[in-house]
Amino acid sequence: MSRYFLSSCAEADMLEVWEFIAENSISTADRMIDRFTAVFERIAQFPKSGAPYEHPRGEFRFVVVAPYLVFYLVVGGDVNIVRVLHSARRWETLL
Repeated sequence: MSRYFLSSCAEADMLEVWEFIAENSISTADRMIDRFTAVFERIAQFPKSGAPYEHPRGEFRFVVVAPYLVFYLVVGGDVNIVRVLHSARRWETLL
């Protein structure tokens, strides 16, 4: 099984998501992080499962964790989670 790693940007993105949701409900914020973690583990098992997205910085893949998009790179046998961005943002410029 492959491993996954979070970039510093992805860690910051998740903290931002948690803080935003936690303003209304800490338990809901915790559940969102749990959803992300479950998806990261699934991606590690099936690295090619995400949809491809061509970008000047490389061939990303992404999965939807509504309303967020998880962008990642497959590097060797491992998965690098690059960003976790709200789908309403101009995410194309943030990668």
